[in-house]
Amino acid sequence: MNPLLLKRAPGVKTTISTVFAVFALASSVSGYRLGKVALGLKAINEEIAQREQVSEPTQIEDLRYIEVESIDGRKLEAEVIEHDGETLKFYSMAAKQEYEVSFDRLSDKTQKLLREEIPTRFLDLPQGWADKSHNGEEANAVEDVLTGLSIDKVHIDIKDYDSKERAKYYRLRESRGMMSSNELLESFVCLPNSDRFPVEALRGDLLGEKTSLYGAIEYLMPLHEADLALKGVVEQPSSQMIICPGFPDKAFKLHLYPIKKEYREEYGVNDESKISGYNSIGLAVDGRRQVVAVQLNRTTDVADLPSAPYGSNGHRLFNFLEYKKSATESGGVSIRGDIGTGSDLTLYKTRPQLGFYLFKVDQFSSKKPVIAIRKSFRSDRRLENYSMLMLHANLGRIILYNIEKNWLLQESDEFKRIDSIDMDELLEIRDKLKALPSEGNDQPF
Repeated sequence: MNPLLLKRAPGVKTTISTVFAVFALASSVSGYRLGKVALGLKAINEEIAQREQVSEPTQIEDLRYIEVESIDGRKLEAEVIEHDGETLKFYSMAAKQEYEVSFDRLSDKTQKLLREEIPTRFLDLPQGWADKSHNGEEANAVEDVLTGLSIDKVHIDIKDYDSKERAKYYRLRESRGMMSSNELLESFVCLPNSDRFPVEALRGDLLGEKTSLYGAIEYLMPLHEADLALKGVVEQPSSQMIICPGFPDKAFKLHLYPIKKEYREEYGVNDESKISGYNSIGLAVDGRRQVVAVQLNRTTDVADLPSAPYGSNGHRLFNFLEYKKSATESGGVSIRGDIGTGSDLTLYKTRPQLGFYLFKVDQFSSKKPVIAIRKSFRSDRRLENYSMLMLHANLGRIILYNIEKNWLLQESDEFKRIDSIDMDELLEIRDKLKALPSEGNDQPF
């Protein structure tokens, strides 16, 4: 560990076992293979062997907190707000206020640390953003957000449940605010069973690196710079809080800019690849007015867009940032996420022997920093709306953490995730399974 990185309290670190690289939290329903041939006992033995090889889990540093050293050797604990390789803005823990200092007043060690290891900006979230309990509030909307992040319903044959157990499980799901249906919504198993927030999801780009969300608009770009990039293209914006279920509570604000009519006519109104093909552009910003997502929205002559999706996949929420949804249950709404990640899920049929089901999730991801979510809404008469939402994968991870914490069923006694069981209980389960007859014990559920 770099000596200038402060050793924070456990609450600001998270173990690598509960965090997946870039956007491994998101999982495509096409990646599920419920019939995968694997043995529960083998999976447990593999987990035990893996843990025995690692004496202590790797820890992720919260890079916001560092020790700043001046050129004359004085040191202080600081929270980095932003830097550009020439000037550092930080919050002093001791003085409890913000300061701005030129790099030439810092030691060579601190300058090197900032230029090589510390992101130039961090996403800002307000205190208590994930503390509000949303259980029972708009579970349908949360499912649509999960679909946009490529986590969808998994249809599992539940014929092995007896009628009493099936009814018990449905009652439990309904009490947690989940939809009642004839399928189990198992998407929650694709999220980490983490009790600590993944602080690395707050990181922006390192010095010299920039992630474009859309054209010249970059991730964590100050809003006033984005305004300059849109000059001559848009009208004056309106603004509103983002209240979509699943998104962090009171954490982001939407600035909505109408596209100028004359600009659209000059550059072509029916080209989806150009901003002129849309009626408005929305910029979502955090508490420090940094851009975290961009949404392009078309509300007129939508059918004239060649690539606008016409089909409906039965959802209702067609505009996440403005929180607009269809009035009908069938929805007429299509949501398509573009992420490039996937997951394999295996549930092991151990409840009759142990009183719960074991499951194991194997995930993989592609290093794709920006997620594109395309949505359309068709009424009984015509195609009414088409939008494209671009957000950083780190924001996607924060949304998923919030959904898992506040909406998804994760405290049920019905299931236990192998990699979240402590070592003593894992060994105990292994011994119980070894003592049982092998026939029918380790077949996938």
